[in-house]
Amino acid sequence: MRNIILSPHYDDAVFSCFSKLNDPKTLVINLFTGIPNKNKYTLWDLICGQPNSNKMMLKRKKENALVLNKLECYYLDLDFLDNQYEKNIDTNLILKTLLSKLKKGDIIYAPMAESKIYKHPDHLTTNQIARKLSKLGYEVYFYADLPYMKIHHSRANVKLDKLETRAKLKYAKQYKSQYKATNITSLGILNRSIKSGLERIEEISK
Repeated sequence: MRNIILSPHYDDAVFSCFSKLNDPKTLVINLFTGIPNKNKYTLWDLICGQPNSNKMMLKRKKENALVLNKLECYYLDLDFLDNQYEKNIDTNLILKTLLSKLKKGDIIYAPMAESKIYKHPDHLTTNQIARKLSKLGYEVYFYADLPYMKIHHSRANVKLDKLETRAKLKYAKQYKSQYKATNITSLGILNRSIKSGLERIEEISK
C-alpha cells in the first residue's frame, strides 16, 4: 500500500503535504511538469526571474530533484503542460495516464482547491481527477493547498514538530524559482503557513 501525492506542480507536495513525504511508501506524482518550447514566455516566469519558460521549467525540474532526492519518498513526472502554457487540458488523458501508474490499494492525496480568493486551474483539474479516482474505488484524501488556502488552527489536523517544521521550511525554500515570488504575491501567507507547522488533510466527501 502506497501513499500517492498528486502534486499539480513541483512545489505543491512540499508546501502542502510535507507530513507524508519522508516515507519510502510515498510516491509523489507531479502532473503539470512538461517542458514548453524554447519560444514560450509568460508573466509568471518573468516574475520568478526567468522569462524564458523552457529554461524556467528545466530549472524547476532540477530544484525538485534536489529536494525530493533528499527525502525518503520517490517521485514521477507526468509531463503535462502547466496551465500558463496550455489551456486545453484533456482530463481524461491525464486520468488514463494516472491509472496506468497506480496500483490496487494506493491511497490518493490531492489538493482541496477550495480557496475563496483564487483556485489555480491546475489544482482544480487535479482535484477533479482525484474525485474520479474515488468513484473508481480508490481511497482519496484532500490536503489544503498553500498558499491559496489559509490553514486555521481550528481546522488543522496535522501539526509538525519543531524539527519537521524547520525541515519543511528549508526544503520549501529550495524551490528558489517559486518560493520568493509565491510568498510575495500571497502577501506572506506561504511563509507564515509553513512556519506554523500546520497542515490539513481530510477524507474526500462522497
